[in-house]
Parts: sequence; C-alpha cells; structure tokens
Amino acid sequence: MDSTSDPARREITPLELFFGLVFAFAIGQLSHQLLAHPTWTGAAQTLVLYLAVYAAWAYTTWAVTLGTGRGPADRADAAGGDVRGGCS
Repeated sequence: MDSTSDPARREITPLELFFGLVFAFAIGQLSHQLLAHPTWTGAAQTLVLYLAVYAAWAYTTWAVTLGTGRGPADRADAAGGDVRGGCS
C-alpha cells in the first residue's frame, strides 16, 4: 500500500510554512526584547507580548486543524483570521 494514499496524511501548504516562519521570527524578536531590557519590567513586557504571540499561534493552529483546508477559501479564511489578529 502506498503511504501517500493515506487519507489522514496531508501536505503542508506554503501558507502554513509562512505562518510558522512568522511565529518563529516573533519569538526571536521577543528574545531580543528581553535582552535589550533585562529588568523585571522588561521581563513583564516580554511575557505579555509572548502571551499575545502564543494566543495567535494557538488560534491559528486550531483554526487550520479544524478547517478542511482543501480549497482557497478555507486557506484565505485562516489567513484572514491571522491578519485580523485572530478575530473572525
């Protein structure tokens, strides 16, 4: 049996790779934020920003996983939710 015919297996789209890169970049920027402000206030600010990035990542993962993601409309809806800050 060919492993590519498995219905549970699906390809990763370029849009998913792009958003993965965006979130990795955001975490990198947060580490620079913390290095630039090594105080308790800087740590608190970085934590608040991290929680916002984490919430956006969690929403994106949830929306893409539950959506069919088969057509352009589904992908545009997931991307639009991310651009709007997760409010769809």
